[in-house]
Amino acid sequence: MFLAEFDTPNHSLQAYGNDEREAVLALDLLWQEHARRTGADPRYLTVYAEDVQVRDLSDTSVGWVDGQPVRLPGLDRDHDPRADMGDGKSPVLDFVTVE
Repeated sequence: MFLAEFDTPNHSLQAYGNDEREAVLALDLLWQEHARRTGADPRYLTVYAEDVQVRDLSDTSVGWVDGQPVRLPGLDRDHDPRADMGDGKSPVLDFVTVE
């Protein structure tokens, strides 16, 4: 699964595809629909194509910060990360159920 993203000063658009090409094509179709609905320039995405980011979401050991991949060492689906936090508590992870 791939995610194509494009940010404008006013909107953030995301589209998914089974490969990079499909994700970018879906993003283009999404932009065209957005342009039709809002009156935005339908060529805007083409003009700023270098700003489109495509991410491979199949690698679950990678997170993203400011558009850059960050490898998550030691990420293990069978391991509850709260176990490494001293008291085992985390305000972010308290709602997560690890099965």
